[in-house]
Amino acid sequence: MAKLIEKTDIAPAWAAHFCGAPILLTLQNTHIIAFYDDTLHLAVAVIKDGTVELRHTDIKSDWNTGSHHAIALGIDRRSRIHVCAAMHAEPLRYMISGEGLNIGILEHVDSMTGSDEDSVTYPQFFNDCSGRLCFTYRSGVSGSGDQIINIWNDTTERWERLPQLTDGSVYPGGASAYFHNSRPIACPDGYMRAEFMWRADARAETCFDLCCIRSKDMVNWETESGEPVSLPVTPYTKSVTADPVPQQSGLTNMIHALGFDAAGRPVITYHKYDGEKSALFNARFKNGVWEISKAAEPLPEKWEFSGVGAIPHPFEISAMYSNGPDTAINVFHRGICSKILFDSETLIPSGTEIVHSPWGEAAAAEDSRTTVDWIQGRSDTPGKTYFLRWEHGANNRDREPEPPLPEPCMLALYEFDGCIHWLAEAH
Repeated sequence: MAKLIEKTDIAPAWAAHFCGAPILLTLQNTHIIAFYDDTLHLAVAVIKDGTVELRHTDIKSDWNTGSHHAIALGIDRRSRIHVCAAMHAEPLRYMISGEGLNIGILEHVDSMTGSDEDSVTYPQFFNDCSGRLCFTYRSGVSGSGDQIINIWNDTTERWERLPQLTDGSVYPGGASAYFHNSRPIACPDGYMRAEFMWRADARAETCFDLCCIRSKDMVNWETESGEPVSLPVTPYTKSVTADPVPQQSGLTNMIHALGFDAAGRPVITYHKYDGEKSALFNARFKNGVWEISKAAEPLPEKWEFSGVGAIPHPFEISAMYSNGPDTAINVFHRGICSKILFDSETLIPSGTEIVHSPWGEAAAAEDSRTTVDWIQGRSDTPGKTYFLRWEHGANNRDREPEPPLPEPCMLALYEFDGCIHWLAEAH
């Protein structure tokens, strides 16, 4: 069991509804946090040696829910903070700090490259396998959007456009690609992988075709078997399909994750229907093909979802990870986190364990209308794990909820001694 070392209160955060989740990065024991403050404005905090430095900005969110007004946070090689927020098919909203994590200087930047920046959704900063800072987003709207990637040039201190990754406009009526964590993922074998599914329009039930591509340089992409892929990828690029799931078959951009087995092979875990039940499946590339195997039935009933807006989902999953000689995923449902174990060679489920969190009573919400989430941070500090305790109201599906609304709640940083596998991959 990981041991709590320290708790640091940061500032009151918006709790009236499920807004964009806070983001935490840790660099050499300095913590950088971006979140929506008690007035629903974007705020940035830097914590070093227990001291909290806080900067509020004029970027303001509204009643868009969750990932629709996602916060994106990145650090370049000169330790400048890059942050974006409050965009759902809206113009780019982007700020950059001074060097040395100096949020005393936090300035608006009107554009990155000057093109495809009028309708931005799902922004994400990330680092490629060589450590270069990248930025990706969907340009366009749900059902008709393109995945754009920029890369930061440390020499010129400018953003440069990489080849467009996806294009759904050739599909009848248009389509959009939805990516795991809304971005490519740096993998243990030195590849960047983009795992995604297509969605035919704004309705959640129109997701189809689970896909995966990989690249060494973010310019030249290929299938898992090494076959070159022409960009942009479209719904007709069938060579990249891992599981050809039809629409209205339970595939959902809310429940899918790219992880790895004990041998470092990529595994996609995702939800789709198995007859009249909800089920989790694993797709792993082995012996030249994507092998599909059933992982679990996470619910006692079939989860049937439909419509538009941010739809609440009844459970969450982690990406697959190594667990000694075996591999595992975590499933969180009704306050309980279960670890499902798999034989590493066959991916046949071999057992289930309850995962006990180290935060104990701190998991209890202060208001009966709020929920506590634990947001894991990305850290370069071995042997420690950092979480944000974030309390928030209900998912309102992008509509203003009825008053009275929950009051702001304290956002807090928790430092634990030990490695904790909880839910989603840390951003």
